[in-house]
Amino acid sequence: MSAVIGLGTETENMNILHLLSNFRWTERAEPTLNLVVGQNKVPGVQATLVCGKNKPNAELIDSIVYQAPRRGVNPLVLNLTKHFRLIPAVKDIRSLRRHSVQSPVDVMHCHMPNAILLGGITARGLSPRPLVVATVYEPDGPEPTLRMRLSAGRVDGWIVMTDAAAEHLRTRYGVSPDAIRQIIPPVDLDRFSKAVNTDGKALFNLDRDEVVVGMVARYSEARKSEWVIEALKLIADECPKLRLFFVGRGDLLTFVKKPAKRLGVSERITLAGYCRYGRLVEAYAAMDALVYPAPGTDKSARAVREAMAAGLPVVAARTGILPELVRDGETGLLADPSPEGLAKAMRRIYHEEHERRAMGRTALETAQREFSIDHQSAESLEFYRFLAKARSLSAPKEVGSGK
Repeated sequence: MSAVIGLGTETENMNILHLLSNFRWTERAEPTLNLVVGQNKVPGVQATLVCGKNKPNAELIDSIVYQAPRRGVNPLVLNLTKHFRLIPAVKDIRSLRRHSVQSPVDVMHCHMPNAILLGGITARGLSPRPLVVATVYEPDGPEPTLRMRLSAGRVDGWIVMTDAAAEHLRTRYGVSPDAIRQIIPPVDLDRFSKAVNTDGKALFNLDRDEVVVGMVARYSEARKSEWVIEALKLIADECPKLRLFFVGRGDLLTFVKKPAKRLGVSERITLAGYCRYGRLVEAYAAMDALVYPAPGTDKSARAVREAMAAGLPVVAARTGILPELVRDGETGLLADPSPEGLAKAMRRIYHEEHERRAMGRTALETAQREFSIDHQSAESLEFYRFLAKARSLSAPKEVGSGK
């Protein structure tokens, strides 16, 4: 395609910049990097990650500039701050325009609010103008901020995760339904599928005959881990081999240890700590199911998609994106967002072993079909081509050109 996107075919060249306005390795960074990796596997496509530079006092291992090269991606590093700051923004716009002149860009795909604003401004200063595509990770649609109002008119296409987000864009910002595409962020299936054949319980000193229900989170009030502990208390006597397995960091003292002690179920709880890389896969392998009472800062519920890719059924509350990820009775169970609702679903997970295993198999099949990096890459590239064709058809025709 090379700077002027025409009608588009799968064999044409395409140069894409993925703008991520942050330096941290967050819930936004990993799916963005996965998309870059996937798109670069397609012949004729060159996808470049553009991110913020690591701060001097931040841990290098938690930065994009550390993680990206380990997945074969060398990012273009600018300021790209999470929040708008005038001087860094002006410098970034100039840098992006210079880069785009030297290597003409077909698509600027923006993955955070500040990136959407900067990408839109940058694209308007280029001729020919690249497409601007924005991914919205919030299940209810982008937050109604001044920055969003300034950005919305500069975006050619929107990628969302839920019907609610699409409806929000249509009704609040007047976005055409044709300019919206629903694509779920992927997970690394090769990585998490290793959990299927791993004896994770032995690795965490858990009894083989226990039914282990795990939770993966950064523990805070928003994650409602206390609901899970209260649910265990409600069914403790009738589910004597049910064990809760908490993976992650955060305020474990306040939101796990103290509630467990107060309710007298501390002996039924195991803390795995913060698990990275292969250790996280082993943690999923130690579970018989994942429980997800409420989304935290990651509104895309990445842990749910990871668990499904690991062959686990998911007990999820009916809130946010969760009902669109978990099919009730097929890939897991949807519960009322309360201790009582979670207790009812966990009781069923405990007693119905055959159903639990069947839902785990279906979850794995669903993840392999819908959450793959290749699937997301193909869907996003097709969306770019659709937008390019729409732009071409709506462009004014040259007088006397015969076109």
